[in-house]
Amino acid sequence: MSGFQPDVAIAAMLYLIQKSGGVMDRYQLVKMMYWADKTQLHRWGQTITGGTFSALPWGAVGSETLDLLNAAMGDPKQDHWLGEYAQRFLIVERAPTNTVKGRSSAEMRFLSRVAREILDEVHAEHGHYKPEERFDRMHELATDKAYRTAWERLEKRQSGKRSEPMSLYDVAEDNENLLQHLDIEAEPA
Repeated sequence: MSGFQPDVAIAAMLYLIQKSGGVMDRYQLVKMMYWADKTQLHRWGQTITGGTFSALPWGAVGSETLDLLNAAMGDPKQDHWLGEYAQRFLIVERAPTNTVKGRSSAEMRFLSRVAREILDEVHAEHGHYKPEERFDRMHELATDKAYRTAWERLEKRQSGKRSEPMSLYDVAEDNENLLQHLDIEAEPA
């Protein structure tokens, strides 16, 4: 993988926000981005955003995508430059709404045809949930085998941490073709 691409991540988020009528629940957006990245990884050997994944108490996320949204929200733990950059494109509101709106349209030049198709597919499948069912359905989506493997590893260590990086081996979920493409061998237990 080539490394996280903030321009691509912002374009992908804006694309999903546009498809959702101009505003999205922040949790739903993060989980749909995770699923889109994971789907593209499984099909094409790389994520849409170039980012990595983490297991958090509320499910798996694209690590840098979440950092980007948190930076746009003004989280002091995030890179200040990244926050200013993200705020040019995204309006991230805290509770009680927890929504994300776009300040502009998605820059389509940053999204490949394949990425748009995957984002369309993920939105068609998961973009229609009612507010009262959204959390449970998105949590279900982001607590897949890869998440469970990483979370179990975290719990075994009893480190007190609240997140665990998810390896590409975890995310590949025994997909032999993907493991071979990524030149990844089984990780020690």
